[in-house]
Amino acid sequence: MKKILSFLIVLIMILSSVLPVFASQDYEPGTDITVTDGELVADNYESLTDGERAILRSALVVGGSRTVAAPGEDSITVVPYDRTVKADPFTATGLTWKPVAARVVYAEDGTEEITLSESGNGAYEYTGNVYTVEVDYNTEIACGEASQRLLLNGPYYLWHGLQNMIAVDSMSLSINTFSSSIGNLVKYTDESCEEDLRITEKDVVDAINELSAEAAANEGFFEIENYFYLFEYADSKTEYFLENGEDFASALSDFYDKLVAISKCQNFDNIIASLKGIPKIKFTMIVSTINNLVNSFRDIVNDDWAILEAENNFLKSGLTADEYAELDGYVEAIEEAEYHDDE
Repeated sequence: MKKILSFLIVLIMILSSVLPVFASQDYEPGTDITVTDGELVADNYESLTDGERAILRSALVVGGSRTVAAPGEDSITVVPYDRTVKADPFTATGLTWKPVAARVVYAEDGTEEITLSESGNGAYEYTGNVYTVEVDYNTEIACGEASQRLLLNGPYYLWHGLQNMIAVDSMSLSINTFSSSIGNLVKYTDESCEEDLRITEKDVVDAINELSAEAAANEGFFEIENYFYLFEYADSKTEYFLENGEDFASALSDFYDKLVAISKCQNFDNIIASLKGIPKIKFTMIVSTINNLVNSFRDIVNDDWAILEAENNFLKSGLTADEYAELDGYVEAIEEAEYHDDE
């Protein structure tokens, strides 16, 4: 007869509407167990995806750790001749482990559940000589609310922010189409243009001229396009996003405001009506591109780029290139994630 213990460190959770995982961890009986805040959150919140859990279980995140002593085999007494079990609670390092379930496991995967009383006493009916008595122990451990919230939503914030940048990057061809055509708009702001075709709204003219100046100073590209090239060829997408995301979000917001201003031009229909053939097709495409970009960027620009706020930084400082590569792998494995809250 053998005795096996399994352990579940139950986090005192801050979100009452989120189901706990209740999955035992593999710890060696009678040893000291070191567990991090990230591991506690990962192992207790069912709403987390596997990718989020992988990030939290890694050594990449902030948070404390604590060491607790686990009960050993001497906490369990089995009396074979009268088929009884006594599982004692175990207290050490300020925590109490309580026996919560027991079972007899015998040949060919046979299992008999043992009902334990509040005092940890139980009995079984199996009469064979070769079997194992397994006992599950639970203990509750606290982790500060601020730390839990930071770790619980940090991976989501990172994934969501990176998805926003990827979505904008996917529109780079449309933006390049617009930047290479900005001159077609500039000529309609010139005073030499026919009066009924000239663009005169100040906000529209200012936005066109500012984007034209950007392109002239940047070898024909808008400022926002610089980020696409660097992002696409970065060794680590997460590293580039975390280090440059704030500047990128600001540049995107500025670019979006200019697009919105230009999209409100009242004279585009007159200009298109005055053109024929290829010029008409090209100008129509420019206007369509502007409107499509406005629609594509609206939600992204107005989104909450929470990971870029200092209070939401859940990663330890000074990550190495190898650690960022590890983080990239975890984030890429997240297909979908959501904000974790009681609502």
